[in-house]
Amino acid sequence: MHKKNRILVVCSNADCAEMLTTVLKGWAMEAMLVSNLEGARRVLKQNKPSLVVTEDKLSDGEFQTLLTLLAANKPPARVLVLLRDQSQYWNILRLGAFGVIPIPFCRSDVQWALIQALRSEAPARVVPFSRRDDLAGSPVPVDLRSAAKR
Repeated sequence: MHKKNRILVVCSNADCAEMLTTVLKGWAMEAMLVSNLEGARRVLKQNKPSLVVTEDKLSDGEFQTLLTLLAANKPPARVLVLLRDQSQYWNILRLGAFGVIPIPFCRSDVQWALIQALRSEAPARVVPFSRRDDLAGSPVPVDLRSAAKR
């Protein structure tokens, strides 16, 4: 069973990790912080988080490995990917991530993505389905907040 207040954060960047854990603690959520895939494997052996926030590239692999590890959990945790290369935005979603938080990010970016991931019942992405076709040709990731207002 997922514990709704437990979030696995896989992040090697100290500034990103601090921002993420600060936001989560402010909402009374427990951040299980690790810096690589090996740490994530250890945490996942004993915990089933409802959400995972991870960098796209880690010192010992990429986020897709986490998707594979999480697939065994029923239901699998949602994954938000911290993304540096914005040209990979749509590819990250196609690979199975729930959503993307572009780096650099601010507190409100994290809060908005967390709200969408934690409250959504459907396995859809952060960008609503009705907007994906409109945004598919975008050369860079769209500002999801403005896309949701359209």
